[in-house]
Amino acid sequence: MRREAFPSVAIVTYSASPYQVELFNALTRSGCAVIAIYLWESEQSRQWKPLERLHDFISLENDKSKLESARKAVIEANLSIFNFYTDPFAQHLLNLRVHARKPWIFWGERPGFHVSPLLGKIVRRWSLRALHRSPAPIWGIGHWAVEQYKKEFGPHHRYADVPYFSDLRRFGDNRTTAATTTRFLFSGAITKRKGVDMLAKAFGQLAKAYPDVQLIVLGEGELLGEVKSTLVECADRVRFLGFKDWNELPSVYHCADFLCAPSRYDGWALVVPEALASGLPVIGTDRTGAAIEFIKTGTNGWLIPANDDSALLGAMRSAVNLTCEERQRYSANAKATVANHQLEDGVKRILAEINATLANWK
Repeated sequence: MRREAFPSVAIVTYSASPYQVELFNALTRSGCAVIAIYLWESEQSRQWKPLERLHDFISLENDKSKLESARKAVIEANLSIFNFYTDPFAQHLLNLRVHARKPWIFWGERPGFHVSPLLGKIVRRWSLRALHRSPAPIWGIGHWAVEQYKKEFGPHHRYADVPYFSDLRRFGDNRTTAATTTRFLFSGAITKRKGVDMLAKAFGQLAKAYPDVQLIVLGEGELLGEVKSTLVECADRVRFLGFKDWNELPSVYHCADFLCAPSRYDGWALVVPEALASGLPVIGTDRTGAAIEFIKTGTNGWLIPANDDSALLGAMRSAVNLTCEERQRYSANAKATVANHQLEDGVKRILAEINATLANWK
């Protein structure tokens, strides 16, 4: 197949989050003709303020009257990329592209959290049956995702590691330093999956032994009341910031010393590269895609087993006990870890995989 110098690409994705808009804008600036098909304009749990969009887009919002425009975009593009598949509209658009026998790509996080492994595999076998019958490439969001997709879909696909990318330069190190305190940051939904309940218990224990530790909790969620109750005895050393918009995040990171990301499961977790870019060493788990990819214990943070209270507390103790020189070394290593994980690096990787797909499609 002849490659277009500037291919047109239709991308079906869940919502118009700032991260998606930022990436699609960057692809558009590179010369790629992007039309994003957002299944939903926003996520209920994250009311981000909308960013200006330089790319074409359609927001379906479960409105069948908009489907015809989405069908046309998916069929006519040189390439279609599907970043979400469980929504009925997404299924419909995916099947249209498959029947057209034109190039397409599946792009997803590592599966396997929301249901039992066996049931999840059966559901994916049905929902992604077109992928089992198609030569479509599979992009995994991180090495961890690629490994799982290879197990489920076998050797007859082209696999690529295409994680989420964002403009990490906005997290450049303008941090304030606190000579007498150690400030831990949690950023994310306050849910059991994110492990914030374990963090609250661990910090409560840590606070009894170290009078100069602080915890900053950024986010909202169903466990907020429980977390506050757990931390009541050390409430004077905890700040709950609630939800902050996308452009406010760097200033929050700059007021911390370490990020705690104790997720029981997280397919990627953008908070990890954001914290590293801010110079924050990260405590992350072996069930978090970005932590697996970036964190090296003793260098730029601590990679601990998921759902392990004692490991979390131990890592936090290790962080508190670092000398000033060790903190500076960890911080420098953190920033160096993601130096080549900038938005432009993501654009180059995505364009290379797009062109490879168009060149090799049969």
